[in-house]
Amino acid sequence: MIKFFRKIRQNLLMENKRAKYLKYALGEIILVVIGILIALQINNWNQVRIQNNELLKIHERIILDLENDIQELSSNLMFWKEKEPIFKKVINDSINRTLNADLLDEGLSRLLFSSPQTNLNKTGVLQLKTLNVKDELSLRIIEVYDYMENIYIIPIEKRISDKSTELVSIFQDNYTWFPEWMRKTIMKDNSSKELQ
Repeated sequence: MIKFFRKIRQNLLMENKRAKYLKYALGEIILVVIGILIALQINNWNQVRIQNNELLKIHERIILDLENDIQELSSNLMFWKEKEPIFKKVINDSINRTLNADLLDEGLSRLLFSSPQTNLNKTGVLQLKTLNVKDELSLRIIEVYDYMENIYIIPIEKRISDKSTELVSIFQDNYTWFPEWMRKTIMKDNSSKELQ
């Protein structure tokens, strides 16, 4: 093909037909430009296809991350739901303070001194951030994870954990019965009078 065009150019130059040669050269330039534009367009389509495939894989990863996060958050929610009646009794000051039953401790010993910590699965979101896409779904996913990590779930759990640590320190420093309280459920027959 290149030899064919070279022969045409040489024939036009040898026959001294400069006007025809210039038209031919202009046509050849236009063909090269069109070829380059077509190649660029194909390359752009290919890049978009590659990015869409990568985005699809990241979305699949985010779905797995979300399923794990939902499971962990549900478990943590159940933990606190189980503690809710104890909190209500403390708030209403309705815990039975007498030794009329075997059970003295209704879960108070581990009420504030153990709290689950959520570990968000952020692999997919971090990949999404590095891909730097600006579609609405991706931006919303990033926003939700940032909200959970920086405003709602993680900071609240950290405050609860910090308060628990602070309380443990206060109790350890001021009450000799505290270690016994942390080790067991307090029953009438299994704990010291000081603890009771």
